[in-house]
Amino acid sequence: MKKLGVVLMLPFFLAACSEKSIEEAMEETTITVGDEQGSFGTNVTRPDWLPKSLALPDELTIQIAAYDTDLGEGMLQGSIPNVPAEDIISSQRAMLEKSGYTVQDAQADGVGATHKNGSYITVQAAPSPMNLITYRMQYFAKHSDDAINAHEKANAYRGNGELKVVLGEETLTLQGSCHVQGRAIQFDSADNSTSLSASAYGATPSVRGTIVIGSDGTMRMFSAMSSGPAGEEPVVKVTATGFTYTGGLVDLLKATTSTGSMTMDCARI
Repeated sequence: MKKLGVVLMLPFFLAACSEKSIEEAMEETTITVGDEQGSFGTNVTRPDWLPKSLALPDELTIQIAAYDTDLGEGMLQGSIPNVPAEDIISSQRAMLEKSGYTVQDAQADGVGATHKNGSYITVQAAPSPMNLITYRMQYFAKHSDDAINAHEKANAYRGNGELKVVLGEETLTLQGSCHVQGRAIQFDSADNSTSLSASAYGATPSVRGTIVIGSDGTMRMFSAMSSGPAGEEPVVKVTATGFTYTGGLVDLLKATTSTGSMTMDCARI
């Protein structure tokens, strides 16, 4: 998340002081820079971008609140007096679960949770000077990278995989294990001789790895190519339960190339 630093805020704070009293400016000043809006002061009001279902600790005094509409990421930070950090996290965890969030990561000083609407929340509490607890909440809307990654991690699963390789009129099949995490999928054959990874991250989906198949007493080894025999680009599709590949396959033992396809389905255990 992009953050407004104190040095960057200073000119805006000085400008704010020219429009209102120093006392008012010290209590709360709000500025907007591009897609980001930030408020800071000794007693900042609850920001409008924070969903109303998310209850903050009663004793919390907010000093910083910022939100980037483009990234879909918000952060607020403040202080809480005379309350143990673990008690704050415990109550915030209960609040998140009551609000429909599923806790993914929970420790004494922090908790992270995902919601079916696609959002992701993290809350941290840590001791600071003067018997205060520094409270920090980060809110990630469903289109933010952190929320997407958190949901992919939360919904990841391992299963039984079946890989089918088609070469002309011949179909070869391998059984093994698989792991699906968002747009990244892994398949390993039961004898660990074959290992393939498919990824839809980045500009172009890809499949990498080597296929080893024993047939009629003969070992065969194939690998996906970045282009087919005629220079054609491979077509890779990554789904929620597997991947498909159509394109060039190189026979590593015969040093020949051909066009074929692979399909891997991962059945959740």
